[in-house]
Amino acid sequence: MFIKTKFFAAALAFAVCAGFASCSDDDDNKGNEPTPPTGENGTANPGQVFTQGMPASVNGSKITRDAQGRVTEILGTQSKVNFTYLDDARANDFNVVMTVKELYDNDVETFNIQLNKQGYASYAQETSSDSREVDEWKFTYTSDGYLQTMYRSEGRETTTLTWVNGNLVKVNTADGEDGTNSTATIAYGDQENKGAIMMFDDCFDIDMDEFAMAYYAGLLGKATAMLPISCTEQDMEVDIFTWTLDANGYPTGLRIDDRWGTPYNCPFTW
Repeated sequence: MFIKTKFFAAALAFAVCAGFASCSDDDDNKGNEPTPPTGENGTANPGQVFTQGMPASVNGSKITRDAQGRVTEILGTQSKVNFTYLDDARANDFNVVMTVKELYDNDVETFNIQLNKQGYASYAQETSSDSREVDEWKFTYTSDGYLQTMYRSEGRETTTLTWVNGNLVKVNTADGEDGTNSTATIAYGDQENKGAIMMFDDCFDIDMDEFAMAYYAGLLGKATAMLPISCTEQDMEVDIFTWTLDANGYPTGLRIDDRWGTPYNCPFTW
């Protein structure tokens, strides 16, 4: 996951299920899968997100790409993520299958993803190897390609992102189950986000879990223009971010001093 010391450890082993919605053959579950909306059949293109080069690894997880530049695998010490691109998909089909395999217990989360015309994830169905339930994800973007809203059926949670001058400055999360709302505000310094790094959980308080892996395949919109230096919750608890850059301006490390007083570090290679 992209949370704390487990950040970017997730990865996957490829497992495409015939119906996409569920890997179960149990008759009790048939007919209960949600129907995906009509997709727009976009094309994955990480180059439109990572305009100045992609990281080779994030927090020790190695990123592998194919001949077309698309990410095929993200391999960490605790998990493995694989991406399969369905190039012959029709407009109402899924375009990408992302699987996240936890290496310590072999649990697998499968995400069947539709892309919009921009080439970003607009809808997904998530299934787990240990459950017959199907969770849904929905995403919208600004005309400039920034993630604007995220809905996940687990918790009926809606997250709204506010952007100013290419920087994500506010994140509001509404929990549809318990009716609560939370808001985080993000501050920036003068360091350019040259490598297009996005730490959804750690830096922006976005409850994305394993789906955050899709960002490094170019599927979740564009990055902030600058590197964040703090994230403040509405109760005034603050996380502080300190970046180390190489001679070319790319991040080689991120130190996070979180609100609980537990610092930790995330390395990057290029």
